[in-house]
Amino acid sequence: MSGRRRFCAGAMLAVVVVFTGCASDTPEVSPPAQVTETDVLTTEAPSTSISTPSSTSPAVPRPSTSSTTTTTTGASSSTTTSSTISSTTSTVVPCPAVELVVLGNSTDYWPNFVVGVDAPTDDAWPALLETMLARSLPATDVSVENGSVLGAGFDIGLYGVTSMTEQLRTLASAHTDGSAVLVVAPSVVDLQLRSLDVDASYEAFDAMYDEATSAFETVAVLPMNPVAVGSDPAVAQAIAEFNRRLVESGVVDPDDRSPLLSDDGLFGRPAYYDDFDDGRLDTAGPDPDGLHPDVDGHAAIATGLVPALVELIPIVCP
Repeated sequence: MSGRRRFCAGAMLAVVVVFTGCASDTPEVSPPAQVTETDVLTTEAPSTSISTPSSTSPAVPRPSTSSTTTTTTGASSSTTTSSTISSTTSTVVPCPAVELVVLGNSTDYWPNFVVGVDAPTDDAWPALLETMLARSLPATDVSVENGSVLGAGFDIGLYGVTSMTEQLRTLASAHTDGSAVLVVAPSVVDLQLRSLDVDASYEAFDAMYDEATSAFETVAVLPMNPVAVGSDPAVAQAIAEFNRRLVESGVVDPDDRSPLLSDDGLFGRPAYYDDFDDGRLDTAGPDPDGLHPDVDGHAAIATGLVPALVELIPIVCP
């Protein structure tokens, strides 16, 4: 996967030419009401790597009125801009519009089991993310399409449903110019469908990831969400191993942590799962399955992604 630009989303944004330090002017985002102040303070932004197949330098937002000088040496070029209005201030042209497309599973589809639902719900993290980004980037028309599929593995599907790879092709055909940012959320369902065979699951993911970076100029991969405390330890271990493979392959940042991960580093915090109501269990009150994040969990995922995307969007802006 050499030759692809890499962006690491988290407290700091990096590319092949690393931008050191953290942005000090990243807008603060108020979390939805479902997330308590304590939850937000203890939630870490997920570290992801965002890759593009292009080897050119990322676009740099330009001042609205500027003079530009370009210097070329060999195969590399550098562009400097200076404002004609003031030597000390400049007005950056806002990114007019950007589109994010999420490719995930039931853990990204809804925070509550809904019988007969035919589309992702508005309380799922992609919809919450769109609202949060709209507040953080008021000059940019940000849209987030939730292309997640219930029960989809990477190249297989539960009960014969569409796989994530097949859904990727559908999404790519609807975004043929490749300008949308694809956000891939690996799901534990693939591990379950393969009897927790991490090698087979990661091989299928890697093939899908290759297709993704061929179809979209910018691809962000999130860590696989953990299962909640009290779940099968074998499943939790398989998820941790899968995420380790993502790090070793350079697909996610070495400091990768899901916002849902508890302090033990293996299971998810119960507070992010305990209100998921699995109607299939048919008992009174919420029936958390320890697998699907609830409303608080979805809000935590969205909140954790905002700072990184606020940094990324101006760089990949068309």
